[in-house]
Amino acid sequence: MKHLCLAVALFLWGSGCLFLSSSGLTFRQTDFSPLQKNHAPPSPLLRRTVEYTLTAMASIDPEEVVTLGGRTLTVRDLFETLTAFRTALDTVPDDRSWAQRLREDFDLYEIPEEVYFTGYYEPLLPGSLIPTVRFHYPLYRRPPERREKSFGMSGTVPSEKSPYYTREEIDSRHVLDGRGLELVWLDDPVERFFLHIQGAGSIRLPGGRIFRVQYDGSNDRPYRSIGRLLVQEGKLALEDASLPGIKAYLRRHPEEQEKIMNADERYVFFKTAEGGARGVLDIPLTPYHSLATDPRVLPTGSLLYYVTRFPVLDSSGTVSGWREEAHFAVSQDVGEAIAGPLRADVYFGEGEAAAARAGWMMAPGRVYVLIRKGGRRKHRP
Repeated sequence: MKHLCLAVALFLWGSGCLFLSSSGLTFRQTDFSPLQKNHAPPSPLLRRTVEYTLTAMASIDPEEVVTLGGRTLTVRDLFETLTAFRTALDTVPDDRSWAQRLREDFDLYEIPEEVYFTGYYEPLLPGSLIPTVRFHYPLYRRPPERREKSFGMSGTVPSEKSPYYTREEIDSRHVLDGRGLELVWLDDPVERFFLHIQGAGSIRLPGGRIFRVQYDGSNDRPYRSIGRLLVQEGKLALEDASLPGIKAYLRRHPEEQEKIMNADERYVFFKTAEGGARGVLDIPLTPYHSLATDPRVLPTGSLLYYVTRFPVLDSSGTVSGWREEAHFAVSQDVGEAIAGPLRADVYFGEGEAAAARAGWMMAPGRVYVLIRKGGRRKHRP
């Protein structure tokens, strides 16, 4: 699910401009005291996250070299780290043993500066496989002249960029009409725009069947933050430039929607998908345990532990407070706005509740990386 971030900061500052990659930033080894707030073994959902990642990594050359926080590792190192973690999940009998097992089996590294967290989700929208009076805003397949890009452990496999039609040319001038590229039709241009930002979603068809779509390339145009645009033009106050705030403005001013959305030239193409949301290497995503990171810094398959504040919402969907939480996670996804070691994006899941939390998510926090200690050990259950 190659996506753009939702939260205030990314709408305001755009791709990679809030925190740029810190050249030469090296992760430092630390003790396990940061994990003391979370003694208990993680939930079964995390084991599933690890298993999904190991299955995807099994097809990757184990000697492929990756860089993690200034260290040179191989895919084998990441694979063996996750394998050891899975074994610990399966065999540790109690909370005290869990904390001890982590100290015995892993080295812990800290990103030495605060990391900025945002959130993303998979929307569930009404749609139709045929155009109707209600459903007439298409999602497009990738045109055949646009080459498919592949993803590796450290990000997109390099290829020559060739900018394609802009959002205005595609959505307002309809330059792709008549080519049979329409995949599905939606009933709301605003939701279509934000689906492009998410990079994947579920479409509920008439009759109730769910039709899933996911990212299949872009027009290679730069992303522009419409939140930042609205603030610069004095149309939104900074504190109102959340996902709900931006959507509300667009709905209050339908006459401005097209111009505002076309200011972001970047355009995403889609393909059908099976099952739920998936990250790079087709890894299924799990809420709170799947993170999007910059794979040049935290390659796909990195085992992570993070601490940050999550929004607490009242019945109206407004933030009523913030709660600190700590989770183990795996780097499983990427995003256009996730650049450098000081950015991370938390996957919140599917539907309205996930959208509400993801839309408000923006908070500083800490990220730690677990790497299996050298040598093989035998463990007692």
